[in-house]
Amino acid sequence: LALPCDVVDSGAVAAAAAVAVRELGAIDILVNCAGLGIWRHFAEIGDDGHRQMMEVNYWGTFHWIRALLPAMRARKRGAIVNLVAGSGKFALAVTSGFSASKFAVAGLTESLRRELFGSGVVVSGVFPGSVRTPFWNDERIDRAALPALVRFSPKLSARAVARAVVRAVRFGFAERTLPIFVAFAARANALWVRFGALVPPGAAGALLAAAVVGRG
Repeated sequence: LALPCDVVDSGAVAAAAAVAVRELGAIDILVNCAGLGIWRHFAEIGDDGHRQMMEVNYWGTFHWIRALLPAMRARKRGAIVNLVAGSGKFALAVTSGFSASKFAVAGLTESLRRELFGSGVVVSGVFPGSVRTPFWNDERIDRAALPALVRFSPKLSARAVARAVVRAVRFGFAERTLPIFVAFAARANALWVRFGALVPPGAAGALLAAAVVGRG
């Protein structure tokens, strides 16, 4: 069953959810994977671009959870997996709007997981790095402005991300960040946020780039 749906439109989401339930029965697994990214410097993205990323990435996720969660809670059974992004763990210079929307999804995911603990509904987040999809196009992404962390990193296959989603559903992981160097970069960024004032300018970026090139 394939249903076209504008995830920004809460009414369209509710209608699609109703059709899915009518045709398939109770929905036990929800995977939120709709996404939009414009990777350019802050001032180069208009207000509409920033707003559109938040509407698709955050509100699209929100609308589907709103539509299906009540029935899951009533049945005391269900799995929700939100496909976030490595940029939902750490922001790059060209991901202001994209990271803002993905950090919002990450916060929603973490909060709901705690709220629903013990309810039978498990909420997980999958944080993939760059994936080989049409997301990477010159219309929305300024490749010349991408940092080495992105330019030199190997791209994940969609199949690898799908496997991570399946594992999250099967084992109920809180989150999964992949590949390993993105998980490393997220941890390094957490240290930078806490202790960045102690690190010489440019050193953190050089270390991350060196780690990526070394693993590529």
